[in-house]
Amino acid sequence: MSEDGLYPRCPACSVYLITGTVTSTLLDELKRQHNWTIGFFDKNAPPEMWNAVVIGHSTLWKCPKCKTRYGLQSRAERLKELRRREEERRRSTERSRRRWEEIQAMMKGLERGEFVPCPLCGSRLIYHTLGSGYHPGVFCEAGHTILLIEQARVEGP
Repeated sequence: MSEDGLYPRCPACSVYLITGTVTSTLLDELKRQHNWTIGFFDKNAPPEMWNAVVIGHSTLWKCPKCKTRYGLQSRAERLKELRRREEERRRSTERSRRRWEEIQAMMKGLERGEFVPCPLCGSRLIYHTLGSGYHPGVFCEAGHTILLIEQARVEGP
């Protein structure tokens, strides 16, 4: 895929495959933006110099550079896939943020000495600090380790 994810690459020779309706304005923009040598647009460039080729609307295509035949997704399908990936990335970030907020709320409750139940079994969570003689972290009375806390040791002068 190109940097913007819209143009696939030929698996055999790695040239970018420009699909869909193509205008000379679009090709000029791609040349300027990506510094590509585009086959059939740069007439004087030999095939060895091509970074990209135009294949139009064909979904069963033959790479003009290496002559290998492959099937392609349509541009709309690629855009749909990019949107799906972006949505999944957003959801993953949101889940991580919510989980972090849950951990922060649990830690605040433990630091205040409140009863905080284990999310796995419901028994009481125990908070060990750096000076407690145990590894710093949050542990369940039933033996579940919930959270280990890594703290840098401060060396004296």
